[in-house]
Amino acid sequence: MDERVITTQEAVEATTHSRTTSPLGVEFFLAGNKQPSSHLADILTDPKLLEQAAQRRKLHDLLKQVFSEIPDPHKDIAQAVIEGVTEISTVEKLYDSLSDFIEQDPNNTRLILYLPFALLPDMTGKDSTNIPTLSARRLAGAYRDAWIRQLHTIEPRANFTNGDIFEPGLGEPERIAKAGHLVPEIITRGIINTRDLSLLISNIEDPEILKPLAEGATVAYHAGLIPDSEWESLSATIDTKLKFVTLGPDMHDESQFTHVSEARKIWLANVAKEAQIPPLYDSIDFSDPLPVKPETLAKDFAFAHDAMKKIHDDPILSQALYPSMLVFGSRIKGYARVNSDYDGAIFFKPGVTIEDREAILTRLYEIAPEIKKIAQLLEYWMQEDEEGLRFKEIPNNLKSVGAKQVYLFLNGAWISHGNEHTQIQRDTLNQYVHLPQGDNNNPVRKALLTRLEQDILQYRLLHSGYRKVNPSHKKSAPTNGHLIDWNSDFWDPGYRRVASQLFLSRVFLPQLD
Repeated sequence: MDERVITTQEAVEATTHSRTTSPLGVEFFLAGNKQPSSHLADILTDPKLLEQAAQRRKLHDLLKQVFSEIPDPHKDIAQAVIEGVTEISTVEKLYDSLSDFIEQDPNNTRLILYLPFALLPDMTGKDSTNIPTLSARRLAGAYRDAWIRQLHTIEPRANFTNGDIFEPGLGEPERIAKAGHLVPEIITRGIINTRDLSLLISNIEDPEILKPLAEGATVAYHAGLIPDSEWESLSATIDTKLKFVTLGPDMHDESQFTHVSEARKIWLANVAKEAQIPPLYDSIDFSDPLPVKPETLAKDFAFAHDAMKKIHDDPILSQALYPSMLVFGSRIKGYARVNSDYDGAIFFKPGVTIEDREAILTRLYEIAPEIKKIAQLLEYWMQEDEEGLRFKEIPNNLKSVGAKQVYLFLNGAWISHGNEHTQIQRDTLNQYVHLPQGDNNNPVRKALLTRLEQDILQYRLLHSGYRKVNPSHKKSAPTNGHLIDWNSDFWDPGYRRVASQLFLSRVFLPQLD
């Protein structure tokens, strides 16, 4: 996986001091496999990072190998072994690596939400030619434990469907434990059985967990996976516990809302038009850790390079702003349309006051009018103490971002004139890779990983990006498939292949302490 190729763009940057750098999350994943950035060498050569990165690359490469050998995303992996398409030794290595990864860190259990079901071992024993190996049994147990853990993770249902979270005043989004919707698939594989399901439904009281479990169980029953004799008792328990709850997604009828903002109306109209516009990039491989290469980004964001040089050369702006921009969004991730927005953020230097903000921005737009191509220019405000640069809290009514948007540092690419941005990178990352020792489930780390997952796998890869350039591999909907949001590409085995690989390469925050 040799990622270091000197390009024409890099040769130009060497003389102009203008550079486009890969997202830091990619640097983490490739740690030990390429020359580290000098200003991050202490992080990128840390033995713990090298170990974690190597584990992820090994599993990523095994998945890539199996997907290459089994191009049909529906083909059962055991059947592929029987047909000689792949080797049992390869499957055992994959299963052991998956088990190691899932068992290593509670945050890694999120991978099970995205793993293709055709990869999972069949533990039903219904096929005499498919005798589970020790590796298969271990993975089935690790998956089951991870699934039970994920039943207690509550998040917006829309994250796994269309991603449409209503603006303030239009109601709260429905929240569920998405793992509950996996019931039909994992009963089919024998990873759980109907007795497990009955015990869970009998003992769980939280409706945000119980409802998706009931939805998954209902689909499983209509697929013939739960006998009538067991379903009678199970459905009676569901009816009693969810007496006032209707199964299926809580649908919002926007026609009933009288306070929809003009901005939202415009957004809805743009969503409808976007599907008719061709993608910006051709031949994108979404499973690649960096589908859009730095030299391509440099061309697309040439105007930003010009703007950063003007900041660097201006005696006033250079005192207030770093000549560096963080760019993110669909143009970085590969699923932009020709007319997609440019997304970016600028950085105010320590000592700049809020009172100076308007004058600085006015001068910025006068000196570098091309910066107006950024649809919504976000702002990071920095301060400095004895430990280095930190985010400064400023009024919420400004277009500011800070600690809650650290995930952008990992997912975004940097466009800079000079090297001033490197201190921002180093000081910021040191706060998050050295979280308190001994707790892999540190709430700060967990929250940041959640935002990384949403940004990389959900907004908007799942909701629209994947489908822009890929055909659907979904089978026909099961009976009552609407209960588990079958229309979503969450159930597309092609998407799940991509998402599994991206989870390994990009949903990654090293634990160095």
